[in-house]
Amino acid sequence: MNLKQKIIDERGPLYESGSGKRGHDLHHCLFRRNKRLAAYIDVEENFMLANHQDHLDGKFDTLEWRRRFWEIQCKRYSEEHMQNWIMSLLVLS
Repeated sequence: MNLKQKIIDERGPLYESGSGKRGHDLHHCLFRRNKRLAAYIDVEENFMLANHQDHLDGKFDTLEWRRRFWEIQCKRYSEEHMQNWIMSLLVLS
């Protein structure tokens, strides 16, 4: 099973804005796409399911949305887990 399908199976098919729209795309929410770091940021902790048009329009490329998604992920995985993931990224830099 690919990561997108795994996320849909776990979170449902709607994207996480609360609008009720169906999600189509995986969006790098906390850290933008980076080929060098792909193995570390192309993970569930960093991905949200996004509506395709909103994704193209850059709706989620704001600090406000990143903060909101951080809170969602801390509730989903625990704040400790998310902080440990962030700390593991700092070792790479």
